[in-house]
Amino acid sequence: MGRQHPDRALGSRHRRRLGRDHGARRDPQGVFLYHGNTLDKRGEAGDKHTNLRKINALTGEIVWQYDVATSYDKAINGGLLATPLLGQGEISDLVIFNVSKTTGAKAGTMVALDKLTGKMVWERSMGRYSWSSPVAITSTDGHQYAIMCDSGGTMHLFDPNTGEDLSTVSLGKNTEASPAVYGNMIVVASYDKKIWGIKIS
Repeated sequence: MGRQHPDRALGSRHRRRLGRDHGARRDPQGVFLYHGNTLDKRGEAGDKHTNLRKINALTGEIVWQYDVATSYDKAINGGLLATPLLGQGEISDLVIFNVSKTTGAKAGTMVALDKLTGKMVWERSMGRYSWSSPVAITSTDGHQYAIMCDSGGTMHLFDPNTGEDLSTVSLGKNTEASPAVYGNMIVVASYDKKIWGIKIS
């Protein structure tokens, strides 16, 4: 996917112990929604947090809530505008959210939460926010990777266990679209008026 280029401006922090049986911790039997809000109609005086929630879809009960401080911008919405990534396989205990406009007008936060408890497993500050949904990729040996695109036009291939970049590639301009993956090919469109096909190797 191009040369390795870690996000040097802003780092990540994580509390994940690698090597354990990731499939052992699953949601109890039930149907759940993973949801978050945008920060727009609340206005400048309203609560400036994005509320990430797990909701029991059968009862409406809020199982847990994790709040992320978010900057208010009346021109462009902040908060959760992307679909969260529900982990499978070795990351089946995680749900990964991509929250925009968190620490500033251009910045964002990607955070992985434990599906059962809602506790933060790792959190990564992004120099450019994203409205693009993170997408998981399973390699031939069963190992999980993930990709997401940001408003600076960068596609990130990252380790979903830690949030750390493995590689990046430039897509020219802001990429709000969510990538599609088929086999070892990623397809996504950007504001550069191009549709990109990127081979994973």
